[in-house]
Amino acid sequence: MERRLAAILATDVVGYSRLMGADETGTLAALKAQRTELIDPKVAQYNGRIIKLMGDGALMEFPSVVDAVIFATEMQLEMQQRNASLAEDRQIHYRIGINIGDVIVEDDDIFGDGVNIAARLEGLAEPGGICIGRNVRNQIRDKVDLNLEELGEVEVKNIARPIRAFRVLLDEKASALSTPVVAVPSLRPRKMKPKVLMILGMLMALLGTVAWWHFANPSRTDNANGVVQHSPTEATSIAVLAFKNLSGEADQAYLSDAIAEDITTELSRFGNLFVISRESAFSYRDQTKTARQIGQELGVRYLLEGSVQLSGSHMRVTVQLIDTREQNHVWAEKYDREVTDILVVQDDIVRSVVTALGEKIWHEAAESLQSKPLESFEAYDFSLRGSEALHKLTKDSNQEARRLYKKALELDPGLPDAHLGLAWTYYLDYDAQWSDTGTEALDQAYRYAQIANDEGAPGYEIHRLFGQISAARGDHEKALQHIARAIELNPNDGDLLATRAMLLRDDGQLEEAHKWIEDAIRRNPHHPDWYGSVLSAIHYMEKDYEGAVSILNRAKSLAIWDHLILAASHARLGEVKKAQQHASEVLTINPGFSIARITPRIEYRRHEDRQHYLEGLRKAGLPE
Repeated sequence: MERRLAAILATDVVGYSRLMGADETGTLAALKAQRTELIDPKVAQYNGRIIKLMGDGALMEFPSVVDAVIFATEMQLEMQQRNASLAEDRQIHYRIGINIGDVIVEDDDIFGDGVNIAARLEGLAEPGGICIGRNVRNQIRDKVDLNLEELGEVEVKNIARPIRAFRVLLDEKASALSTPVVAVPSLRPRKMKPKVLMILGMLMALLGTVAWWHFANPSRTDNANGVVQHSPTEATSIAVLAFKNLSGEADQAYLSDAIAEDITTELSRFGNLFVISRESAFSYRDQTKTARQIGQELGVRYLLEGSVQLSGSHMRVTVQLIDTREQNHVWAEKYDREVTDILVVQDDIVRSVVTALGEKIWHEAAESLQSKPLESFEAYDFSLRGSEALHKLTKDSNQEARRLYKKALELDPGLPDAHLGLAWTYYLDYDAQWSDTGTEALDQAYRYAQIANDEGAPGYEIHRLFGQISAARGDHEKALQHIARAIELNPNDGDLLATRAMLLRDDGQLEEAHKWIEDAIRRNPHHPDWYGSVLSAIHYMEKDYEGAVSILNRAKSLAIWDHLILAASHARLGEVKKAQQHASEVLTINPGFSIARITPRIEYRRHEDRQHYLEGLRKAGLPE
């Protein structure tokens, strides 16, 4: 293991998701131009190297801290000039943090506290600004003529001691350091070491063989919706069962559910893991089936089960990983922590599970997980209760969820989950027609989603919601771009796959929509009812009205959009009485419903699809 002292620079784009949501094509083009015309040439000029690009950010290393600071100063001044001629909503701003520290070098990457502190300093910088640590200030004090503003001792998360930080003032002294940008050839990607290439080649060949065998020799079963399923690759499949609540209080069950659900989400990030969705895994709660039986029914090799016991501010989480074929315990662990460390415990569990499954590449990815301790467990508690209410998908539960999310934000204004949940309440108000609201609800949803993104909510969740908002606004191309990006970030999430099916349906790509909803159902056989809503609407658009009715007849509960499809389908089948019954349910849910009012809300892009839907509603007798 190689260690060395390095000058580390961390940077990111401020409000990246907002920019992408407003103009994805233009933003990507602008970022590419800045990279080729400014950043790459300046990095080369000051002998630095870009270690890795991370979506909206980058990590760089410089042999000299003086060079790192001058690079950052010149880059930010040049960006000021570029932004000066642009409208405010099109301006791109970077934050930069610089630190000197001991780093661990592995292949062409670097790790360690030196890197973490640089990232924390970047978070302290203003948009368009530079923040440096005391050790950097000490090194450049007599070498670079810059004015600095001391920010004092700053407490930052996951760093044991306060950091003394300074802001670089971009004034006349800074401007005097500027030099012309000299074009250089594009920086070439770093070459992997031969050994790494060989290992990756062998791994990919193995995965390719497994994938070929899997698809060439499918094991077929039919699920409740009549959709053919294929068994996943057994060795890399897992389900996280509902954790038991041992707290002695029935109303604490939501906490154990939330921990299990978040672990499911984190495991889903690993693209080569087949992870059963929450609804399917949780359906085995309180059942007495053996691990082997559950594994066979879900088609997974491993189960993760556990328990949560809460006592005051103390929490004990016990987990165990079970091999369903051998029916033995692969790994078990007990965590005794304060409640504010819930997210850290989740990361420990994910890291241990991935390591137990044996792939070095996953282990390395798990090592990068760096969740933050919670500022306020009470705020997190309100946010969890809000999510529990939100998932019930009723008018009253949506209002209760909004109340709980707002309470959480009163206690912790920076809680990303609460901002994101609040955004969903406004979107659902518009989509489900629970209140007499117009596009202002979409604006509210978008605003809260932007805040959630800025506060660190998972990118795939942000892109999913942006996709649905874009579709509601009629921008189907942008909607599909957002959901594609969400799935890139979290390829195992059944909800994302089902959402893509819905957006493809709205875009008129019915064959593709069928494929995606089938894959979503395969990954989540005990899926929520809205998967069936998506599939039934696809059948309706294909003029398979009996298929649409059959799917919704198996749903546990029906939303307004389900009653609309059922009313139109029964009307098309000539079943007038049934059509009128569902039309009556629509008017019970939304007494102000009319075809004139719903027409602007219809998300189908093609004119023929819109007319096909509206004609079915008219046949059902719904008011004009």
